[in-house]
Amino acid sequence: MSMILSDIPIDTPKTILVQNIHESKVNSKATPFPYPYVNVDLEDIFKNYLVKDNEVYLFVKENPFLIPFLKELPKIVADYFYTCPLKLTLYHDFEENYLKLVVNIITDLPNQSILKQRRLLSKDKSFQNFFHLKEINTILMVDFILL
Repeated sequence: MSMILSDIPIDTPKTILVQNIHESKVNSKATPFPYPYVNVDLEDIFKNYLVKDNEVYLFVKENPFLIPFLKELPKIVADYFYTCPLKLTLYHDFEENYLKLVVNIITDLPNQSILKQRRLLSKDKSFQNFFHLKEINTILMVDFILL
């Protein structure tokens, strides 16, 4: 069952149950989601990000398989980018008619350092474990904002 962002009331409780999105009524060859049942308080997760748009919150509610990633990402990024803040935004591709959640790592590191740390981050096993999931890979992007 698909929901439209505008169908989710703003006063919806911020604790939700994430169910296994890969469960299928018919034999499925989908990769099992690594976090089948997680009780999550979205406000706790969003405390680790700069978020200016309520649409981001609604997008995550509509795509709950992003929640484990968003919960773990600040710890993973901190190993490579230390105290750099993370910002969540939505990218609207109007020609292709889709939305992507963008995690911006805000940094003042020199370009060479960013490239080096980015390579290390992309090789991190915890980071890779999320990006091998097709669902995450198709609607999530990690990018940088230079100060």
